[in-house]
Amino acid sequence: MYATSQRTKATSDEQRNANPRDFSRLRAWLMEGAPPAFRAPEPEPDPEPAAEVKLTKAQAVLHLAQRIDRKAFGAPDPVGVLAIAAEIYLCLAACAAVLAWVYSAGGWLPCLLAWFPCALVCARSLRGMELMVHDASHGTFARGPAFAHRLNDLVGDVLFAIPVIQEVGAYRTTHTIHHRAYGSDTDPCLIRRVPSVLGAAGRRGVRGWVPVLLRELPRYTLEYYVEAGMRPAALVKAALWHGTLIAVLAVFVGAGPALLLWAATVALPFILILPPLRAIAEAEEHDWAHADQSDYRSTYNNLGAVHRLLIHPFNDAYHLVHHLFGEVPTTRLGRLHRALRDDPVYRKGLSRTRILAP
Repeated sequence: MYATSQRTKATSDEQRNANPRDFSRLRAWLMEGAPPAFRAPEPEPDPEPAAEVKLTKAQAVLHLAQRIDRKAFGAPDPVGVLAIAAEIYLCLAACAAVLAWVYSAGGWLPCLLAWFPCALVCARSLRGMELMVHDASHGTFARGPAFAHRLNDLVGDVLFAIPVIQEVGAYRTTHTIHHRAYGSDTDPCLIRRVPSVLGAAGRRGVRGWVPVLLRELPRYTLEYYVEAGMRPAALVKAALWHGTLIAVLAVFVGAGPALLLWAATVALPFILILPPLRAIAEAEEHDWAHADQSDYRSTYNNLGAVHRLLIHPFNDAYHLVHHLFGEVPTTRLGRLHRALRDDPVYRKGLSRTRILAP
């Protein structure tokens, strides 16, 4: 009797000391004896996140080509090429007219003040000529039989290449390697170290890339013309072309003013402003640090206002589109970009809105 009362007291003490909300033993007993239909389901393990599938360039092009009429986009556009030529030459002529008018109205000081903005416009036009040499190397004026090929190169040389000391055929020789062997040891754009160095410096902001640009600019300019295949014949053709231009201007304004206008609108922008503009533009075209990942994964669209207006004019801003569909003329690159920009595969490509921003 006494032992039974002691055990009852001990049990009561355990019950008082136990957590009144601890039902784990009761829950375990109920679930062990419950029929299968009433047992709590075992929690399923969380699925592992699926690894991102990285498409090759060929797969991306095959996918994107289904969204567009590739034949229509890729057809030569002689009218568009001539329209760009008209814009370039009208800009150069307008700048010459503005400088002549300012000088006649106010003398040298106002003319010097007006020169820099005019020189920017002229450098943009000269950069447009270089871009159209690149475009002509893809046969965007005429394509097909031998006659069309020669016509394409002739138009490209006379309107665009000769004024900037280039030749379409020589440029095509090296540029074809860039597309076919992108990112390899034979890619001429990768062999030239300045664009990759300048692009890497851009990750440190303006204070990073401006000193590199100033230091490397002479070397870059030399490398650019070597890669473009400049020959002595190109220098002779350029001298004849510019001499003819000066002679035509002299008929209207006299020899002295003609030479000054040519220097102000062509020679000085070509020497002082075009090289840094070109260097920044080429450094922004690709992420050279990851060029081994194919041009689909390492080519930029440069979509900032300054890009499209000054650094990458005439649709050069859409460089990713160009590397995906190299046959499309520059006149249609903007329209093709707008047709593809909502596609998730296309949006995996690189783009930026600030100069040399990563």
